[in-house]
Amino acid sequence: MQTTIEKNAGRVLVKFERRMAHPVEKVWRALTERDQLNEWFPSDIGVDAIAPDSALHFTFRKDEGPDGEGKVLEFDPPRLLVLTWYDAVLRFELTPTDDGGCVLVMSHDVEDDGVRPARDSGGWEFCISKLDELLGGPAVADRTEAEWKQVNDHFADLLR
Repeated sequence: MQTTIEKNAGRVLVKFERRMAHPVEKVWRALTERDQLNEWFPSDIGVDAIAPDSALHFTFRKDEGPDGEGKVLEFDPPRLLVLTWYDAVLRFELTPTDDGGCVLVMSHDVEDDGVRPARDSGGWEFCISKLDELLGGPAVADRTEAEWKQVNDHFADLLR
């Protein structure tokens, strides 16, 4: 997975680019249908399927954080989904490849409070791996506390 980071006016934009061996339509369903989202996304979205202008309510399934609100900002099936997740903006772009797979570019635009960009980036990296696993990619083991710290430290170093 390729990761790029941009800082601008108190915000951080982290982009993850991953080649997926799955067709755009299959990945799109995993991005927008609740039963599949619950397998890889960090919180429940509060609706059965994401649709244009959907209001979203996020609930962490293991009490990792507080409930929050969001909204679908852009919805262009099966290529583009942009939504707010708490006060961050998530953007998912799918581009088909010649071999029947696709490239997923997921970006996370968040306030640079010194904590969330690194913490959330490690989480999104893990979530994208879980998404790939859900669709038939390699299995991904849950991270230990020590592994989470190592990933968080890695992103903290990149964000300096």
